[in-house]
Amino acid sequence: MPANDTKWVKFGDINNIVFLGKDIIALSSGYHILFVNLNTKYEKIEKFDNKDRGDGISSFSGHPTQKKE
Repeated sequence: MPANDTKWVKFGDINNIVFLGKDIIALSSGYHILFVNLNTKYEKIEKFDNKDRGDGISSFSGHPTQKKE
């Protein structure tokens, strides 16, 4: 694992939770986003703390994947 990969984060106030598909959610706190696959329980943490990664998170949103009936 590269030295700059985040292995864990203790989330405080969660600013946003969105569905990115039927099985994936994303949670944001500070400059971290946690992606969770609800079926496999696989988790991936991404950190946006520099100019190459966007200097933080101001907002993000999910996209509806299923037609409402």
